[in-house]
Amino acid sequence: MKRFLWILAILVLAVLAGVGLIELPGYVLIQVNLSSVEMPLWLAALLVLGSFLILLVLYRAVAIVMKVPRYLKKMKQRRQMQRLQSALESFINKDWLQAEQHFKKLAKAHFLQPYSQLMAANSAAKASRLEAQEQYIKAAKPVLAHETALIELTKLDLLASAQNWQELLHQIQKIKQRFPSNAGLLRREIVALEHLKYWPQIVELLPECKQHPVLSEAEYDRLAIKAYQGTLRKAVRYSPQTVDMIWETIPSNYQLEAPVAAAYAEHLLKAQQFDKAEKLLDKAIEQHPDAQLFLLYSQIEQADHSHRLSQAEVWLRQNPVSAESLSIMAQICLSNKQLSKAKSYAEQSLSIKPNAAAYCILAQIFEQEGEPQKALKTYRQAAALLS
Repeated sequence: MKRFLWILAILVLAVLAGVGLIELPGYVLIQVNLSSVEMPLWLAALLVLGSFLILLVLYRAVAIVMKVPRYLKKMKQRRQMQRLQSALESFINKDWLQAEQHFKKLAKAHFLQPYSQLMAANSAAKASRLEAQEQYIKAAKPVLAHETALIELTKLDLLASAQNWQELLHQIQKIKQRFPSNAGLLRREIVALEHLKYWPQIVELLPECKQHPVLSEAEYDRLAIKAYQGTLRKAVRYSPQTVDMIWETIPSNYQLEAPVAAAYAEHLLKAQQFDKAEKLLDKAIEQHPDAQLFLLYSQIEQADHSHRLSQAEVWLRQNPVSAESLSIMAQICLSNKQLSKAKSYAEQSLSIKPNAAAYCILAQIFEQEGEPQKALKTYRQAAALLS
C-alpha cells in the first residue's frame, strides 16, 4: 500500500510539473566561453531526467557485475555443501568407498581440506584400503602441523574402527604424555578399556571423567556401575582377600545398585557371611528390585523368604515375563518351601523356553515329592541343555 501511494504521489507531481512547464514557458541558456546553447525549459528538464536514468542504469549494471564473483563463490560453496552432505550420508550408511570419493573431491576443492582428508582416511580404513588411508593422513599433516592432537585422535579412531583395542590403548598411553588433559583422548581410552574389560583401570579414571565433560550423567552412571561390578568380580576370582577393601572404596550411592550389590553379595554368600549378605540384599532390593538380587536372597537359608516372595511377585507383574524371570520366581518359591508355586513357575518358564535352571528346580521338587524317577529324567534334560 505504501508503495502505491508513493507512485501515485510521484505521478501527481509529474503532472503538475508538466502543466507548469506548458503554462509558464521558459528557456535555458548554457554558455561556455563563446559557445552557447539555448533550449526550451521542458527539453532541459527531459535531458536532466534522462541523464539521471542513464546514470542509475549504469550504477545498477556496475553493482551487478561486482556481485558476480560473490555469487559464483556462493554457488561453489552450495555445491560443496551438497557434496559434504552426500559424503556424510554415505559415511552414516556405511558406504565407505562412496564416502571416501566424496571427501577426496572436497579435499581437492580445498573445502575444509585437512578435515576432508582425515574423513577420507577414516572411510578408506573402514573399507580396508590401508595404503590410501596412509596417503590421506600424509597429505593432511602439513596443513595441520599446528593441530597434532587432531591427527593423533584420527589415528586412534582408525585403530578403534579396526577394533585393535590393545594397540589403541598402547597408543593412547604414548599420546597422553604429550596431551595429558585432552578430553577426546580420555573418552577414547574409556572405550578401549571397556572393550578390554579392564575394570580397575576404568575405576581409576572415574574422577577424571567427572572432572572433564566427556560423558553425560547417564553415561557416567552406566560406566561406573559396570566398572565397580567388574572390579568386584575380578577381585572375587583372583584375590578374594581384597574384595572387602575394594567394597569400602565404592561410593555408597553405587553400592546399592543391583549389579554392584549382586557382585558383592555373591562374594559374601561364598564366604558364608549370610547375615551381612542378607542386610545388603535387603537394602538393595528396597531401592532397586532386581531378578538377580531376589535369586541371591533365595540362597540365604535363614532369611525370611515369605516377605521377599511377595516383593518378587510384585516385581514380576511390573516387568516383562521371561523364561529367566519365571525360573527365578520358581527358585524363590522353592527356597520358601512353596512347592506347588515353584512347580507352576518352573513349568511356565519351560513353556516359554527350555532352560536348565527350570529343569533343575523341577527335579528338586520331584525329589521332595518322592518321585526319584521323574527327578532323574528331569536332571538329564537339564544336563542335555548344558552339554
